[in-house]
Amino acid sequence: MSKTCKVLLAMLGLAVLKRPVDVLLAVMLPDVSVNPAVNCLTGALVSILLLGIPAWLLRPWTSLRLPQTKSIWQGMLLGAAMALLTRVALSPVDAAWRGWLRLTPNALPVPENLPVAVAYIMALAVIPAITEEVFFRGAVLTGLLDGSRRETAVLLTTAAFAFMHGSLVNIPSLLAVSLVLTLTMLHSGRISVAIATHFFYNISALAWAGLPGWGSLLCGAGLIGMMAYVVLRQPKMAHPPMKKADGLIAAAALIVLAALYFI
Repeated sequence: MSKTCKVLLAMLGLAVLKRPVDVLLAVMLPDVSVNPAVNCLTGALVSILLLGIPAWLLRPWTSLRLPQTKSIWQGMLLGAAMALLTRVALSPVDAAWRGWLRLTPNALPVPENLPVAVAYIMALAVIPAITEEVFFRGAVLTGLLDGSRRETAVLLTTAAFAFMHGSLVNIPSLLAVSLVLTLTMLHSGRISVAIATHFFYNISALAWAGLPGWGSLLCGAGLIGMMAYVVLRQPKMAHPPMKKADGLIAAAALIVLAALYFI
């Protein structure tokens, strides 16, 4: 069995298990306002089980179609800049989206003390950055690059990451940051750069205070420019389309993940 088929089956498994696990946790755990630290850390454990372990089994997280940057710091600086620009540029878009659909944003309680604050950072910034990146950019993207066109790999990885979060509230920023993370991995070829970029984005989300509209527009223009730079720097490589059987598995995984939004 090819790595492409393996990662697609892993995506399908994630799609099937994600909702039942979320429902089970909602029944078993106390209200988040009563004990938020326990809920956050339990969510981090689920992320390790559903994403981290499958990603570990799907190593190596490399592809012959990925470059290797000479300087890891160059990639991390680019990734950090793109993550922060995404947060600034997409915040008003998310707000408009929520207003249009009359959705209530997900708000975390303010940490009561330092241990709870540390639990928040670990569960909401550090662990997701690692587990989600090794699965989606480490395993899924590299597997899809080996078995499909680059455009197909980028679109499937971007969509699967956004749909996995199962929330309509922040879907614009989820799609945008997923694309940014995927392009970061394509540019650097290093999973460590994708993890660092994801971490910067998560931290900025936890500490975000907002900017005027003109600041978001400028950041959006800068983000588009940086993304265009990454895309134009990609080498030209011919690759056959995805096999029909792999395409059916990918479609099934995306349909199930997308259905999470409406259940």
